[in-house]
Amino acid sequence: GNNAVLDMLNTKYIIQQGETGFVARVNPNAMGNAWLAKNVRTFQTPNDEIRALGTSFIIKNDGAGQLFVNGQAVKEATVYGAEKIQYLVKGSTDSLKVPLSNGMKEGMEVAFVMDVNGKTDLVMPTVFETEEGRKSFLKLASIKVDQTFDLKDEVVMLESEAKGLKKNYSGEGTVKMTAYEPNRMKYEADLKGDQLVVFSEVYYKDGWKLFVDGQEVPIRKVNYLLRGAEIKGGKHQLEMVFDIPKFRTLNTIAMVGSVILFGLLLVGLFLKWKKGAAK
Repeated sequence: GNNAVLDMLNTKYIIQQGETGFVARVNPNAMGNAWLAKNVRTFQTPNDEIRALGTSFIIKNDGAGQLFVNGQAVKEATVYGAEKIQYLVKGSTDSLKVPLSNGMKEGMEVAFVMDVNGKTDLVMPTVFETEEGRKSFLKLASIKVDQTFDLKDEVVMLESEAKGLKKNYSGEGTVKMTAYEPNRMKYEADLKGDQLVVFSEVYYKDGWKLFVDGQEVPIRKVNYLLRGAEIKGGKHQLEMVFDIPKFRTLNTIAMVGSVILFGLLLVGLFLKWKKGAAK
């Protein structure tokens, strides 16, 4: 599943069904308001970027039948869990659903097998090291975890967003939020060397600006929907503010218009009062 999205949005509580109804449970993996990343993985398209937030599997046809991914026959494919994966055993007309295991770690491999009764399952490849295992199961496909997203250590980015960044950072240092308003946030940072800071704030192309000790630093889109920035080593005061000049101009015009309207209203009331007093 993609609990990584909840974690990086700093979701502190998760509503779950309990024995007596819905209960709010503390999310122990919430990342906080900001954290330091160590590794940068880049991708060419937004689709590739968002898929990288989960787990990628390499699935390979090891049997005499046909392996299908989204209706397309393949010998080998990289999948992410949302695809329709089926296997058609040779001589059969009914396709079998191929499951993916969410509990697998990077580099782990399982085999999709059918036993002598026609039941399918995922088993460890070591089953085939014994004669009994080879007789009991027919191996149809192998599934290996290619990569898993490690939210605590890495970020995924578009190649266009990662220009000028290093691929690796030490991740040493701290970033702490000190003040929060809807249009202004402040942080204190103490960094050992240049670091890539990830903020648990949704990225917008326009409006938000980041200032480090008063100097503007570019905000980059990371993890498909968050803000990030490379910040020099040392102790710094960070301030993120919402500022769009054209909106300021519109606000000024609206304010002047309101003042003029209020003034006209006062003049109208005064003239009405003066006319009544003259009678």
